[in-house]
Amino acid sequence: MSTADAGAAAPAISDMTGGVPGGVGDVLGGSLNDAPPPAPLASAAKPKEVRIFSGMKEPALLCAPPVVYPPVARMAHISGTVLIEAIIDDRGNATQVKAISGPALLMNAALKAVSERKYQPTILDGQPVSVRFDVKVDFKLS
Repeated sequence: MSTADAGAAAPAISDMTGGVPGGVGDVLGGSLNDAPPPAPLASAAKPKEVRIFSGMKEPALLCAPPVVYPPVARMAHISGTVLIEAIIDDRGNATQVKAISGPALLMNAALKAVSERKYQPTILDGQPVSVRFDVKVDFKLS
């Protein structure tokens, strides 16, 4: 080492090629051109949706337009219960409805009826959450 080199400042780590310790740069498969790693997820993030299970209170129904009995099903004297699986979002709207079981001629009317309903949002730890639960739609001939 010469006297001129002894007085010079050491290069900063960011000026060096090959990356820096911890996997950023070319160390451990990284690259200087890659985007930084994503931030860690918050440990107390609220769940995306909750499944209603036995003993848990179902969302309260606020508004239910009348179910329209399909004329073809009425003429064929078809009655019964259609089971619908629905997600009630954090604003109380029925979303992602799908028929699980029931008479085929009644399913579309049941899906339409449930998708137009309004529920009281379900609260979990003080925050409204989406819930998934089963809804029964009864069709009875009078």
